[in-house]
Amino acid sequence: MAHLLLIDALNLIRRIYAVDCEQAGLNDEQIIKSCSQRVKNATRKLLKITQATHAIAVFDGDRSWRYHLYPEYKATRKPMPNELKVNLENVATAFTDNNVKAYFPTQDEADDILATLAFKASNHGVASTIVSTDKGFLPLISEHIKIYDYFKQQTISADDVANKFSIDKSKLHDFWGLMGDKTNDIPGVKGVGKKNSD
Repeated sequence: MAHLLLIDALNLIRRIYAVDCEQAGLNDEQIIKSCSQRVKNATRKLLKITQATHAIAVFDGDRSWRYHLYPEYKATRKPMPNELKVNLENVATAFTDNNVKAYFPTQDEADDILATLAFKASNHGVASTIVSTDKGFLPLISEHIKIYDYFKQQTISADDVANKFSIDKSKLHDFWGLMGDKTNDIPGVKGVGKKNSD
């Protein structure tokens, strides 16, 4: 039976790279080499865990439609470290060495492409596993779509979402629309926010 493995490439790579940067005594070249090897190992594990028949790792394109719709999108987010940026295609061989397609779109963001692939596959009864820590994928959880957090080594369930946010996954879009999203510099509705005791 067909099963798609859909990897949020930069989500995986940047977190692994950040850990490698904290290792004492490694120069830039060694950090890139270590990151590539660890991404390769992670990909191998993911293929084994999911028993995927098809797999793709999708990167982010340059300035998607979101930037045109809202110019302040990700305005304060730290840019990718230059050493990683210039070596990204080399790191991507960690996927291709495992026979996983590495896709670099021109403009589209990885989450748009991954969500579209998962949604269309689901409509045809094909199962998929999205590998990412991006909360934006959580509303997609369904019979045919699983979200897997590689760093916690766990599949995120609808119950996990309800326990964390105190609402059903189907309400997340409305919830985030009201609350805003600080990680992407998207403001919410003024006066709406998390209740606290202050």
